[in-house]
Amino acid sequence: MANNPAYVQAAVTGALADFDRDAGPGNINDPLFILACRLMTLTHAAPDVYSETDAERDATDRALALGHARQSIRDTWKSAQRRTAGQAAVIPALTHTNGNGHMPQGYADLAAYAQAHGVDVSVFVAAGWSDDVLYEYLGKDGEPKLINTKPYAVTRTRRAVRFETDAGPRWRLLDSERGSKYWHCHATHQGESRRWYRLTDALVLAATGGPLVLCNGEASTVTAQHYGIVSKSIALYDATFRFDRAILPGDTTSPLSHGRSIWDYVSRSCR
Repeated sequence: MANNPAYVQAAVTGALADFDRDAGPGNINDPLFILACRLMTLTHAAPDVYSETDAERDATDRALALGHARQSIRDTWKSAQRRTAGQAAVIPALTHTNGNGHMPQGYADLAAYAQAHGVDVSVFVAAGWSDDVLYEYLGKDGEPKLINTKPYAVTRTRRAVRFETDAGPRWRLLDSERGSKYWHCHATHQGESRRWYRLTDALVLAATGGPLVLCNGEASTVTAQHYGIVSKSIALYDATFRFDRAILPGDTTSPLSHGRSIWDYVSRSCR
């Protein structure tokens, strides 16, 4: 029994809306295959809420309305059955806690996220942030994966914000589900490609005086710098990321020699 039927129905509605948006005369096969795959994974996850019969009926009705041949629809449906065999959409529970007994907070969009951080959305937009989405699909290992380009077999679309860093773009999920909130493209933000977030801006602020503040995330850095606090954070923040492993701007070869080097560097740059 699915413990979140409202989510299943919303996912079905979203999948059908995507098809209505993407499909049209001369462009039906690909959107129909994507729709069939998404609906099929939902039926596998919650057959008591949304049956395969319901899914095939919804997909068929949509395609027939666009003049697609019934046999072509059936062939596409069979292809989707083969592609999604054994794959089920991830249905989130009605409520989640973050491990500390508290509900993780969700946000409707970037404007709400900015407001929760005490600034107007224009502050985040000016810092290179924007509304976006990430697509969830099932990997070969059967585990849900995220990607920023739409694959064929999407299990669901998740709201997110995108922001730019010197090590490449990152995304922050906006929903209130458990698990990692941040995602970045493969082979970015790893090893020596990691960079301090907005360190250059921190150096400009540091020239006016005040202590250097290490924030626990990029959003906090944006807010702090808006209010004139000399701050920075680590792009791909990790509590185990040591100062002596940080790479300074323009330095692509050697890490800092010891923990005080970053503070010495900032001090020297502000003289």
